[in-house]
Amino acid sequence: MTVYLVGTDGAESSRMLARFVNDTARPDDRVEAVHVLTDSDVEAAETGDAALEAFAAELDDRFEVRTRQLNRGRSPAAEMLAVAEDVGADHVVTGLRQHSRTERVIFGSVSQSLVKQTDRPVTLVPLPSYTVAEEPEPADESEEPQG
Repeated sequence: MTVYLVGTDGAESSRMLARFVNDTARPDDRVEAVHVLTDSDVEAAETGDAALEAFAAELDDRFEVRTRQLNRGRSPAAEMLAVAEDVGADHVVTGLRQHSRTERVIFGSVSQSLVKQTDRPVTLVPLPSYTVAEEPEPADESEEPQG
């Protein structure tokens, strides 16, 4: 039996993550899903509840899933690693979104942190709807003004 820990941050990513688990896991595997709050915002908590509900709804009936939303003051990566340890997760699964260079510098990446800080296998499921547009090219200042 393999224990999968799935980290989600939204309903759309939950659906894609559940599809991955449906295609990969065996019927005797256990699935744990977590959404990590980074503050006490009510709207964020509702989004997290919706994400966990979407995951459970999309997951095949052959799997039992335990869902939980946590807000214990840790970063999402640190919280997921703690839960992975608590539940004895064999495999961590989370979505991969593309960040602009600025977002990476300011916020970091949950996926990157997970990969760097664990010895458990980590699967990153690409989330196309989260793809950000390329940063615009700097204007060519060598052009002469029109006019």
